[in-house]
Amino acid sequence: MVPFEYKGVGARLAAAVIDSILVSVPVGLLYVSVLADIFSGFESVEQAAAAEAVFPAVLALVYYVLFEGWFGGTLGKLILGMRVVKKDGTRAGIGRAFFRNLLRILDFLPVAYLLGIIMVAASSTKQRLGDRIAGTYVVARKSLPRR
Repeated sequence: MVPFEYKGVGARLAAAVIDSILVSVPVGLLYVSVLADIFSGFESVEQAAAAEAVFPAVLALVYYVLFEGWFGGTLGKLILGMRVVKKDGTRAGIGRAFFRNLLRILDFLPVAYLLGIIMVAASSTKQRLGDRIAGTYVVARKSLPRR
């Protein structure tokens, strides 16, 4: 395996903060301008509440998968010089990005990404569960070979 500079909890947290801001602002604006009317048309309060809870989660999943799959990282990761790669240092691709991000649900357990934090901290390659299953690594861009 190529000796990459693997990124740990602190760098990933900083990228997640940037991503949260960058995702929540457009989602909030979209909600205020369009979605509030759509969600108010549901037959029950429970249906509207469920839709309002699921919508941001689906949007976030789409954001993470598309950016990591196509560009090698979310905006937060790219700004901070990180990339999501396969073992050989090439871009993870949509399929691997989908699985690593779908498994965020498990990394979140029991609360506040505790499992993910423990797994990253305990791993020599700084992989959370989603990374291990998808075969991905979060690395410093500067440690990748020039292509």
